[in-house]
Amino acid sequence: MIRRLRSIASAFFAVSTIALAGAGRAAEEAVKPAGPPRRVLAFYYSWYGAPGGPAKSWIHWEEGGHDPGRRDERGFHDLGAAHQPIDGPYDSLDRETIRCHARWSAEGGIDGWICTWWGIGDRQDRALRLVLEILEEMNAPIAATAYFETTGGSAARAIECLEHLLKSYGEHPKFLKHEGKPVIFVYGRAMSELPPADWKKVVAAVRDKHPCLLIADSENGELIRLFGGGHSYNPVSLVLGGADMGAYYNRLIGLCRANGAIAAATVLPGYDDRQVRSRGFALDRQGGRVYSELWQKARAARPDWILITSFNEWHEGSEIEPSREHGLHYLAATRREAAAFKRGAGGLLVEAAAPGNRLTAPPVIELEKEALLFLQPDPFRRSWTLANLSGLPQEVKISTEEAWLVKVRSSDDPGAAAASAALLGSLGLKGRRCPVDLGPEEEIHFWSRGELERYLARGGYGGAEEMRRSLALGRRIGLVSPFLPPQGWGRRLRAAAGLEVPLAAAVDSVALHVNDDPPENWRVRMRPPPGFKLQNGRLRIAGDVPPGEYRLRFAAETEPPLETELAVEIAPPFEIRAEGGGGGLQVLARPNLDPRLLDSVKELPISLQLLQPEGEPIRDGRLILKADDHVLSGRSDWEVLGLSKNGLKPGASLRCALLWAEQEFPRRYLLSAALDLGQSPMGIGLEHAGFDGEGDGGTRAAEAAGRRCRENESMGRHHSYFYFKLKGDLLPGGDAAIEVEYFDEGAGAWGIHYDSFDESQPHGGAYKGLEPVRLEGSGAWKTKVFNLSDARFRGRENFGADFRVHATGPLRLARLRAWKGPAGD
Repeated sequence: MIRRLRSIASAFFAVSTIALAGAGRAAEEAVKPAGPPRRVLAFYYSWYGAPGGPAKSWIHWEEGGHDPGRRDERGFHDLGAAHQPIDGPYDSLDRETIRCHARWSAEGGIDGWICTWWGIGDRQDRALRLVLEILEEMNAPIAATAYFETTGGSAARAIECLEHLLKSYGEHPKFLKHEGKPVIFVYGRAMSELPPADWKKVVAAVRDKHPCLLIADSENGELIRLFGGGHSYNPVSLVLGGADMGAYYNRLIGLCRANGAIAAATVLPGYDDRQVRSRGFALDRQGGRVYSELWQKARAARPDWILITSFNEWHEGSEIEPSREHGLHYLAATRREAAAFKRGAGGLLVEAAAPGNRLTAPPVIELEKEALLFLQPDPFRRSWTLANLSGLPQEVKISTEEAWLVKVRSSDDPGAAAASAALLGSLGLKGRRCPVDLGPEEEIHFWSRGELERYLARGGYGGAEEMRRSLALGRRIGLVSPFLPPQGWGRRLRAAAGLEVPLAAAVDSVALHVNDDPPENWRVRMRPPPGFKLQNGRLRIAGDVPPGEYRLRFAAETEPPLETELAVEIAPPFEIRAEGGGGGLQVLARPNLDPRLLDSVKELPISLQLLQPEGEPIRDGRLILKADDHVLSGRSDWEVLGLSKNGLKPGASLRCALLWAEQEFPRRYLLSAALDLGQSPMGIGLEHAGFDGEGDGGTRAAEAAGRRCRENESMGRHHSYFYFKLKGDLLPGGDAAIEVEYFDEGAGAWGIHYDSFDESQPHGGAYKGLEPVRLEGSGAWKTKVFNLSDARFRGRENFGADFRVHATGPLRLARLRAWKGPAGD
């Protein structure tokens, strides 16, 4: 069924449980920094009520003497809030509202909510219970905790409240935990209501019964050390006072580090409480610049966690929840900034503050399947933005009365954004539909011509001189190759010396009209560096070109002249390394290039050094690695091939040749991942997720029949689980097999649940099960192989896992392997 978007109210579309569980996964494959896992948490307010919801009346929206039932000429409600929720005021105990907030938060890269909490049994206490219940029902990749707002000045009440939270919710699988311990945040009001001596008694009494981590809203080093973490709820007064926020973040985080505590930095998009307070004040958002700059400075200080004030504190105008005024801008910005923080990178998109939107109507977007996309007005650029926040490429059909399209990666820093932004062309189809490919984390900006010209003149997209010339002339130099993205966007090619790459260059129109007239046949000349030649539609690369990056310049004698560049990176065709384990060497080869570039290669010699596990080089011997086209057709797939040390003497360099169209190794070894659970654990391409005791996936080290292994910790539960995650795009889906080595003891049963394409199974196919294995009590190690015909492996299970082993009783596992193709040799 075709889905259409025609208004801001329907701008966030086609959100499914499948898409939700996959949100934010791009950052997980990056190298993570040392220390606690980086998290992004948002303060969440569950105190709103509405006549159409469970409250049956207005609650909180009427703050400051307002009447939410009254509307102005724009249809806006009279709210005690600086802005209007995009779909109007809501009830916080409405289940669909919580579900919507969970989807928005997950897709914005938020890992958890810090929920306002005031006392035992009140509305916020009931809301926290409901939030946890719904997050578990959705299998949402976010957690929730409490923001302990007040002690009432009583240490006894503080102990009672904290024990209630931990006893009632601390063991819930969706309650926020750190190293297996429940986490609770304590607000500055509560901190100030008791002296430090009383807090020492409170913390000691609570932890005596319930091990936990408390995060204090304080800059008192002694309290931060006592609690185990520090944060500041709202830095608005510092920003308004012109404080150096970079220095402030460094000081607070340094204080936490010095006291061995979790360090959290807080960012906010702006502030405006004048609707609810007679002496209120405001921090202007500056079109998003405040939010972006605070994120940049917070990231530079390298905190453990970044906190957002707030997801939905509408009274104080600090919300990032979608609004009538800002659309989905702050949710999309959070997605970009959170991804940059989690992968340890900095940088912002090139943006110019320009409030308002002069496009008279949004473009019409059509798609054939559900996708994680945003369509929103962009007040920065006076344009519309269509963003792909999913991990998969999407094809969309676009039509609009008149717009100019620019494509850019949404995760780029300013320099990269300027280099990668590409003018797709003008769109004025008047009912006709133009197909456009939109890759993961890519955006399309829809401009009127005048606004795009003004934006470029202000330095937008880095000035983009090439784009300005193309816009003025209505022509561009098009580079066409199966190894370049469509429309010539992303002018970067990865190749190897000695190869020929199909490549054509010609002047073409930047109009995307369906029946556009062909352009004039201006000749395009290439000015290549030595070793490159463009002839008969093929780019020939000499075999002696050393590795590195080269710039190929193309020019056409138009008026004004047109120029463009292609960056060519010459790299070794394969990354090859050796690892010890399993009684010998394992040689791993990962394609460095698109395997289609190597289709015609019969033998590709590569010189490399192999080291034995002891670190000594192997000097004598010749190794031939053989694989077939099927094996090397995936992206970034590790090939695992067994190599015995027999006949190899300690010492030097091996000549390694990869031969094509031959296969001499069993299929099961050609594209596989393995994990030894007795070695800390140690694996190649496969990792054990959630084994630190979190939720239902806790395991611990064990030994059985003289063999080290891991056993499930949740021995008292009806079910317990081992979760496993395949790295990168290994085994991307289809036919696959999983091999499990288990210890046969007791009389229970166990089996696997795996992420499949079968949407009739639980959670849209994320937990498809196979016939369980009965334990026979033989006291021996056994092996079981499962055939999977519809594996999806997109990390949609808890902990981002691709499959899990479930057991109804005690279970010990020693080793797992997964490989592409059926189980047979």
